[in-house]
Amino acid sequence: GLQVFKEANPHLGAIVDDIVLNTLTGFRPNVITHLREHNIVIHDDGSMSIKVLAEVQGMKAASVDSEGGKFISREGAAKKVFTIPLVPHATQIVRERLAQIQLDLDAGIKNPDRLLFYMPNEKGVAVPVKTSDTTGKVTSINDVLSSIEVEGGIIEDQNDWDYKNNVG
Repeated sequence: GLQVFKEANPHLGAIVDDIVLNTLTGFRPNVITHLREHNIVIHDDGSMSIKVLAEVQGMKAASVDSEGGKFISREGAAKKVFTIPLVPHATQIVRERLAQIQLDLDAGIKNPDRLLFYMPNEKGVAVPVKTSDTTGKVTSINDVLSSIEVEGGIIEDQNDWDYKNNVG
């Protein structure tokens, strides 16, 4: 599904890569869409990790205000950081995205934040991949996911719990 879609729509590769990395890491979509080059740790053995502050949008921090809201930063307190090691497939995606950043910079795309998952806007500036969009064009994670067709896929009838007959 996703790989076939990416091959047919290479201009949407960043969105597909975002979806796959999100699945492999378990992060919330907003964390992955806002990853920057400085969030990537390359280890001596070539493996990689993602390092993210707890206060980044989409992260669930243990310290929240009494309303269950934003991360509480105490004066002088150490910042909470999550470091997630990447499996080989995720490492490959990140390597490809890092290479794409350089290719796009060489081609004139402006990416001052060094975003990993971005789509260039009409001015040639990198903007983070969107989780949803209402333009009617395929430009977001939700748009791509709703466009995926799996040949021979099973459609379940949620009203029929008999697994022998539960194919639409």
